Amino acid sequence: MNSSFAIWHEPRVEHVEQKPYIDLHINLWIDEHKKDDIIDFGFMINNPTSISKFYFFIPFEIESGNIELLTELLVEKPKLANLVFNRDVEVTKTPSQIHNVKIKGVDKEFYTIRYNLLKEINKTNLEHGSLLEFNFDAHLNSKPKYIRFRIKEIKENTIVVYKERAVSYLSGVSNTLVHFEINVNEYRKLPSDVNQHAKDLFVDINRIDMFVMTDIKMEYMFSSIEEVESRLLETKEWMEYNSRLENQKDTNILAYQYTKQAKKEKLEDDKEIVKYFQNFTIFNKFNHEKVKSPWIAFFVIFFIGFTGSLLSTINTTAIFIISAIFGGMIMFFMYPYFPFIKNKVYKS
Repeated sequence: MNSSFAIWHEPRVEHVEQKPYIDLHINLWIDEHKKDDIIDFGFMINNPTSISKFYFFIPFEIESGNIELLTELLVEKPKLANLVFNRDVEVTKTPSQIHNVKIKGVDKEFYTIRYNLLKEINKTNLEHGSLLEFNFDAHLNSKPKYIRFRIKEIKENTIVVYKERAVSYLSGVSNTLVHFEINVNEYRKLPSDVNQHAKDLFVDINRIDMFVMTDIKMEYMFSSIEEVESRLLETKEWMEYNSRLENQKDTNILAYQYTKQAKKEKLEDDKEIVKYFQNFTIFNKFNHEKVKSPWIAFFVIFFIGFTGSLLSTINTTAIFIISAIFGGMIMFFMYPYFPFIKNKVYKS
């Protein structure tokens, strides 16, 4: 995706000197069979009293039906909150729009915000994408605020690109090259109207945790971020969070985790300051090999055997003609795999 997501804010006048910073969570679900992408975003917003409005630019057009709010799901099903935050959490529900969440074992307490999608989140379609606007005027408590939502049913090849490469007719095996690029606040890849709107108001980022979920059969080839951790996903436990996993309940799914953390710097007086960052880029490439037509291999073997038997019973001229036909067929089927054009076929 040769474009970028963007996150910025409109400061509250009385707190303009106090800048907010966020922890950003991204979950990308790759399903090579469906090819309509799902991506989740979670924002832990610190110093929320300094924000009047919070903006999130999506570099492709969406409709309201493409957005699914997940905050309420985490409140109603604490086990899912444990999975999302990878720790035991304690949720205290309130009759208002916010719920108190405490992560056990660490000094972290925050509020989740229950937005009404149609009434409280303004969605504007711009020339190069969509803009979500979250109003913070009603949520002035100083505790960090957490918002989580999903963008679903994204058109094929919008985020994740699937490119089927040449099929081996002898083995019946095909390879699909799967790759994606995700950018956040990459100035050069943002449209001019977004850069003009955001100006110097891009949000500081303390930490990004990105998870990429794929079928275990998908071969990991390359990532622009070298440090990666991986583990098998607890598919059955995650089904309530992502209902599409119902179709993959017998599939082993790998979760790759990529992390970028703000650095701390010591000053001369031994005080520490945090050097926040504002942008993020990741490019990943996978290969999915699958058997498409195993019967072709059997047909080729049968044809070779049959031809050999036939040649043993006929004269030299007929042998020459049949050999020429057979050689031409081999050229036709194996043409994409000759070394001198291999780069053209496999170019990604």
